[in-house]
Amino acid sequence: MGKIQRWLEKCLESHGNCRRGLSGMKSSKNEDSILPSRVVDVRLGSGSRVRLVTTNKGERGRYCALSYCWGPKSPNDSQTTLLRATLESFKQCLPVRELPPTIREAIEVARRLNVPYLWVDRLCIVQDSEEDTDAECNRMCEVYEQAFLTLAALGDDTGDKGLFLDREVLDYPSPVSSNGEIE
Repeated sequence: MGKIQRWLEKCLESHGNCRRGLSGMKSSKNEDSILPSRVVDVRLGSGSRVRLVTTNKGERGRYCALSYCWGPKSPNDSQTTLLRATLESFKQCLPVRELPPTIREAIEVARRLNVPYLWVDRLCIVQDSEEDTDAECNRMCEVYEQAFLTLAALGDDTGDKGLFLDREVLDYPSPVSSNGEIE
């Protein structure tokens, strides 16, 4: 987490293009983005629970987005996916223990980075509503572009391997140069 925090600080301080999305819209490092229609509230506090929040149009805040592969359907999907039948219960409390490891780890990362919200497609888009799926999928580019940080589970093709894998397994080039600077 320390390495992630250092990379993020460096990015916020000196990488102006990191705050400029494909649309060319640039946000300041202290400016919150317009929140997606729904986000997962991951804030810690007395009596707080991880829960789904429906935002007001134009409401601003800071959120992480999760990019990952769902993998094959599982029997738990009906309890761990936003459906019309789970919408109200998810607003009260998400079944965190039953969520795939990748999503549970994304919740932990957002908390440790002090980012109050997380956007995850399976938890923020009503999967059995064609109308909601169409509307939200049309906004997906904005969701990722406006995220404070996108967490990408690049080595996870099932949603069950988690966010953190051995670097040797992934064989991706490091964003840190030989002198320790972030490129």
